[in-house]
Amino acid sequence: MTKRAGGSTARPTSLGVLGVLGVLGALGLGLTGCGLGDDGDAEKPDATKSGPYDPAKAVRTKADVRAMLPGDGEVPGGWEDAVDGPKALSGHYAERYCGSWAGKGCSKALVMGETSYAYDGNVNFRILTFADKSAARAAYRGVFATEESTGERTPGKAQRVGSESRTLRASGDRADAVTILRVGTVVARVNSYLNGPGPDGDEVAAMQADRIAQVLRGEKPTATLR
Repeated sequence: MTKRAGGSTARPTSLGVLGVLGVLGALGLGLTGCGLGDDGDAEKPDATKSGPYDPAKAVRTKADVRAMLPGDGEVPGGWEDAVDGPKALSGHYAERYCGSWAGKGCSKALVMGETSYAYDGNVNFRILTFADKSAARAAYRGVFATEESTGERTPGKAQRVGSESRTLRASGDRADAVTILRVGTVVARVNSYLNGPGPDGDEVAAMQADRIAQVLRGEKPTATLR
């Protein structure tokens, strides 16, 4: 259940890949930040637990993006798959979604992916991959600006994950958080409302960053929340 302003709750909905698919009728699927400055061509030190990765590698396949997203076996028992598994789209679908999510500066989007889980709370994962780090950095800034502009959350303390990340939190409610992160050429958004036992939003974001890094190394992702 997604917590809304004023304390009301509603079942989480997926507004990214699933929303795009619904609008287009294509398939019938439904940040401690290290800041937002440009770090040039030099990648910042890796901040994933799983070790170094190739920060310039472009992820071009839907299969790789689906692998980055956690499946049923990678999340705690009791989490209900809200969208029937990770979904991914490429080509103009990714480009169109990129523009709506990250603004006019978004370019060179390759693949987008999304999945969601519900239980006593909810978590939504979204991913966009890019042809190069420069495009990914621009999208990272755009996504953060889009999230911040809603006024629903403000920047808060959190761990640094990936190449750069920032977290927005609801006032007075640490359980309600959105982390925007970049790992090389991949940008991800983790929206969580975790009000029960189990992992918190920082742990969920770290797991997502680790799974992305593992794919960038050419490995099958093993990072989980279990």
